[in-house]
Amino acid sequence: MSRSVQYGLVLGALLVMAVTAGQGGAQECPDLPQSQLRVERLQADHVTEHTATPEEIARLVNSGSGRAPHPLMAIANEIDTHFVLVHRLVASPDGGNCDAPELVTIRFGIISRHVFLAPQAAMESCVRETLLTHEADHNRALNAAVSAFIRQHRAELARELVELMGKRASGDGAAEQAFEAALNRVLARMLDQFKTEQVGQLRQIVDSTTRLAALRRSCNGRIGELEKSVWQGEQEL
Repeated sequence: MSRSVQYGLVLGALLVMAVTAGQGGAQECPDLPQSQLRVERLQADHVTEHTATPEEIARLVNSGSGRAPHPLMAIANEIDTHFVLVHRLVASPDGGNCDAPELVTIRFGIISRHVFLAPQAAMESCVRETLLTHEADHNRALNAAVSAFIRQHRAELARELVELMGKRASGDGAAEQAFEAALNRVLARMLDQFKTEQVGQLRQIVDSTTRLAALRRSCNGRIGELEKSVWQGEQEL
């Protein structure tokens, strides 16, 4: 069952491994057959471009402290995770069933990309292309962080799947529903962890003082001139 509608491109599997239940911890359904876990990274290749006023951009960025790094541009990425299961029920000696899926496919990553450009930036080709290139830098850094996060947490995810597979349920469809609900909770927690640990840190790296200074010098300094005019307009309000 999917946690979200799938967007973008699913890349090749970053992790395929076997998960065997019944190793460590009490299992309500002992000696469950092996399951295959596949983890893939979602990637949105297309960025949707919008026009927004500098005031709207400032609200979208909502930095909360000082100036926004891009008064001419706001970047909005949607990150999500979903899964697909091939269910397999195994009867418990004490009654009921456990769900030990034959295959668990988990997809994690960027499902949509949006960039909002101020009108004065969108109408000048060099400025527009430079800002779109900078958005692409953000996207590459975010994709790399997703890949690293998946590698870092794959063993933890496999252990949690073992625990889920060993839980018994009674009634038609109860085991499948219980497994899906529990997996949803696990993935929601991992998604929150990624957003908390990675997103803000990545913005600081890609929008470092050095890189922002270089960006403002682009197009013969035109980006810096436009940003200065936006900031001056804010001071006059």
